[in-house]
Amino acid sequence: MKRFLLSIIGLMAFVIGMNAETYTHTFKDGDLNTKGGTATLSDIEWTASSANSIGWNKEKGIQLGSKSAACTSFTLTTSAFKDYTITSVTVYSSIASSGDSKLTIKVGNAVSEQYALTGTHSAYTFDGFKEQGDIVISWNATQRAYYVSKIEVVYENY
Repeated sequence: MKRFLLSIIGLMAFVIGMNAETYTHTFKDGDLNTKGGTATLSDIEWTASSANSIGWNKEKGIQLGSKSAACTSFTLTTSAFKDYTITSVTVYSSIASSGDSKLTIKVGNAVSEQYALTGTHSAYTFDGFKEQGDIVISWNATQRAYYVSKIEVVYENY
């Protein structure tokens, strides 16, 4: 009985010592530019790839590409969380009408499915893993514009 109680106390101490933290960035006009490079998004440095066209839509956020200047691929990468255990990444994104775009989220060695974006702005969550490493968010499109309004990262801070 004593050994059982000590095990329970040890488990409780471990759980209490583990704190889940959430990083959130809600995009605003001007956060990204067509040249790419380093972008500081809510105090975290991300590396953005270049894009043919970047605009702003007040309902859907950053607009990547346009009808006349497709952005066939775009990537955001950060190593800011590499020393933490990441439990989920959520990206709020959508595509312009009659477009075709896929979203992929990678954390360390774990890779999400390819999410097919729709015209309805939605949350795409990659979770159920506990990985460490860089976060890479990628969009691939054949035509038209796609949008991103928010990124959330849930990680364990011991």
